[in-house]
Amino acid sequence: MKTGSLGFQSFPVGVVKPKYNLKIIHQNAQYLSNKIEIFTEFLQSTTPDILAISEHGLKEDEIHQCILGGYTLVSYFCRNEYKGGGIAIYSTSNMVQCKHLNWVTGKSIEKTLEVTGMEIMCDKIKLIILALYRSPSGVMNEFFNLLIDILQQLAQKDRYIILVGDLNINTMENGCGHKQLLDIINAYNMIMTINIPTRVTESTATIIDQIITNIPVNCYYTNVINSLLSDHYAQCITINITPPVLKRCYKVGRDLSDDNITCFCSYIQTETWMEVFNDNDIEIKWNSFYGIFNYYFNIACPKVRRNFASVNKATWINKDVVIARTKLRNLYDLYIQCKSQEYKNVYKAYKKVYNTIIKTAKANHIQNIINRSINIPKALWKFVNRERDSLNNKLTGNINLFDGKQKVSCPNRTCNIFNKTFVETVNNLILDKNLIHPQTINNIDSLKDSFVLLEITEADLIKIIHSMANKKSAGLDDISPYLLKSCIPYIAKPLLELVNASIRDGIFPSILKKSVVSPIYKGGTKEDASNYRPITLVPTFSKVLEKVIVNQLIAFLDKHNILNKFQFGFRKKHSTNDAIATVIENIIDNLNDKINCNCVSLDLSKAFDCIQHNILMDKLYKYGVRGIPHMLIKSYLTNRTQQVKVLHRETNEIKEYLSSSLPVKFGVPQGSVLGPLLFILYINDFPHLTQGRSIMYADDTSILNMGQNINELQYITSTNIGVVEKYFEMNDLFINPTKTHCIFFQTKQCRQDYKYKILVKNMEIENVNSINFLGVEIDSTLSWDVYIDRTCSRISRNLFLLNRLAKLLDLKGRRMLYYGLIFPFLSYGIVVWGNSAKALTKRIFILQKRAVRYTAGLKPLESCRDSFVQLKILTLYSMYIFQTILYATNKCNCTVNKQVHTHNTRNKNDYHKWVHNLELYNSKPSVAGCIFYNKLPNSIKQLDNKNQFIRELKNLLINRCYYSIDDYMNDKFCNAG
Repeated sequence: MKTGSLGFQSFPVGVVKPKYNLKIIHQNAQYLSNKIEIFTEFLQSTTPDILAISEHGLKEDEIHQCILGGYTLVSYFCRNEYKGGGIAIYSTSNMVQCKHLNWVTGKSIEKTLEVTGMEIMCDKIKLIILALYRSPSGVMNEFFNLLIDILQQLAQKDRYIILVGDLNINTMENGCGHKQLLDIINAYNMIMTINIPTRVTESTATIIDQIITNIPVNCYYTNVINSLLSDHYAQCITINITPPVLKRCYKVGRDLSDDNITCFCSYIQTETWMEVFNDNDIEIKWNSFYGIFNYYFNIACPKVRRNFASVNKATWINKDVVIARTKLRNLYDLYIQCKSQEYKNVYKAYKKVYNTIIKTAKANHIQNIINRSINIPKALWKFVNRERDSLNNKLTGNINLFDGKQKVSCPNRTCNIFNKTFVETVNNLILDKNLIHPQTINNIDSLKDSFVLLEITEADLIKIIHSMANKKSAGLDDISPYLLKSCIPYIAKPLLELVNASIRDGIFPSILKKSVVSPIYKGGTKEDASNYRPITLVPTFSKVLEKVIVNQLIAFLDKHNILNKFQFGFRKKHSTNDAIATVIENIIDNLNDKINCNCVSLDLSKAFDCIQHNILMDKLYKYGVRGIPHMLIKSYLTNRTQQVKVLHRETNEIKEYLSSSLPVKFGVPQGSVLGPLLFILYINDFPHLTQGRSIMYADDTSILNMGQNINELQYITSTNIGVVEKYFEMNDLFINPTKTHCIFFQTKQCRQDYKYKILVKNMEIENVNSINFLGVEIDSTLSWDVYIDRTCSRISRNLFLLNRLAKLLDLKGRRMLYYGLIFPFLSYGIVVWGNSAKALTKRIFILQKRAVRYTAGLKPLESCRDSFVQLKILTLYSMYIFQTILYATNKCNCTVNKQVHTHNTRNKNDYHKWVHNLELYNSKPSVAGCIFYNKLPNSIKQLDNKNQFIRELKNLLINRCYYSIDDYMNDKFCNAG
């Protein structure tokens, strides 16, 4: 282990330390969650580069919700078995060249030794920083054995080490624990640096927190700080070495301030655009338009260097907070000096006042920002996201890739490796097959009518542009929807001419066929380019022209009923909820009819990227897309290119690097408007081919197979899979057998362990007890326990954040927070799982009530029934009733009584209740919705206006505030006329 002072500079005696040194602070928090604002204020006044916190008391899903302004969570350990404890290390958000030591954290044993570590590079010297916590009830000998094990491994790595933490070993006394600790650290050439008390009470003073290091003694100094954060003082070590911190970091980007956009608009409104109107060549017209547009764009909105990595300071800390903290420290010092109960009481009383002052300061600051904002929801979520996950505050590290021979760090090379990987992965999948395609369109009936793409008006164009999401993301041309909306009044006429010219001539301009791809890490080895997901951005003007095509094409497809009714992706009035409900409806029907049923969940590899253009164009022709529209779409697909963009940090500047362009021969761009529609048309004929029922959301495909007995079911499943394999092979789409699964459905009463041997590409696919379909775990008996377990976990995680942030917001903000953090998990798929076992739904309902208490500002055990009504929030059960009624009335062709018989009864307009074999049948979304509808008051059922019906139904459910399904079914009001 190193003991010399190579790379360090000595602190001369009596000389003030230099401006930039590495400062590390350790603080025992005694629960961090309720001290975020106090910690933030402390950090702003002490400005450490690294902060270690012991006894943070947070769980795994809570620690990422606790943000310390300007700091990033680097490594941590959280307890699972016991409460409290835990250890964490934070670094400043602009620190670079640091990494988490996973193997160190893996050594942790709750109470005995809770440890985590990080490694940083300072002035070409590697420093290891370990943060430790030992509970007073931890076994001492086991603690020492674990510590020796860790130090031994670090000693072999030849590093400088700094240990900080709460060891609960009083080094002021010459006890056995102190002696053993000394023997261990002496063996590794380390010393204890803290020699003044770190925990002081009325009657005791102990040193139970320590900083231990092997750095030469003349290269650092230590001190103790009365932080007022707990009954432990903070310990600080300042090392005379430059920390790897970017004090300022710049990024070049467009200056799209409101003034600049206004200036840009003033320039282009004087332009005549004669080149656009006078030329007849589409390519020249579009290039002229871009030339003029970019000329003024570059003048009015130039690219500038912006400060990118500045530390997020707590601007809410005002003069009142500083004065209150000074007063609190003076009261504490007075209490310690006098050791008087009276001073102790005064100190404790003012500490509560200080906590109130600091929380009020932050709450007022946040509320002022939100109230001044033009877009209040956006301002609120900007605040929430800052507080949500500390990992998001960290600047992204540079990407290093392995090119097959060596690791590549040069950004010019990495972006080209990415581009080559993304393009060649698809090319190899298709070209390696070397297939001669048979006719793939014989099963498609040719439509007699042809699609006619009409020119649009200026009003149509403006409506299309204003319907686009107000995003600031842009393609290679830096033109975002946000910018386009700002300037559309001044470019509407030339842009209309360009769009209509493309429609007339059937040519999609080349300048709009250039895409930029950002690689997003998805898991696995970071050096492998295939472990990144390509996210494509197309030019905004391309989206405008695509939207013109899509709007008219969808109207044509709907008119002729071309799109398969079991395709739910990228279609209006179709959603993931509808797809999930359809799957469950079919499964329950089969179980009720005592028909054996399974589901094969298919996984397609790079489905959007593998589309064969010639096959697609043949299918479009069959569907009526012919002539000029056919030419335009073919032009859209051919001669496309893409470049990959990566960000790379160089010293104090973050630069964008672009790869060279590569041709894209297959597929449709996923970030486009037209691409998804073309994809679902490409596979539109698939659901007709199997004996089972194919339910699809874009490329997410599930095939339900039915058979009168197990043997028949196995045969039908194998036959269907054979048909599926053949279809996808003919269409150059590829099933991934390792991610394709089969699940057999059965009732709880008749459970048997059936295993099918089903082959895909000569590989046996896995039989599973649950599958994930569009984010919902469907288990073999439709019990929903797996999904509800996961949902409860997600809600609990967000409850922690809701509880913390609700104290900083007014009622309106808290209600918005509820709908953003909790409501989506309650509502998603509720039509299928909302009628599961009472014990399961009760778990979620308890969490919902806790969320409503946080939102309403109630105490933990206070009744929240009135708050549901006052906040106009549906209970879980009311939400289920509401959604199933809407599903039954809007999505299903349910039979009414008068269709079954001719008797003039008072219930003739109610939905008919069919005889069934299983109680499970009543949980079908359509059946449950009909049952709930029939219980409604006639005054609501007789409403013909759909919007009025929904409004009155929701008001009823809010005001009645049902705490169970039985409450609703037994409500006499529901039977009133």
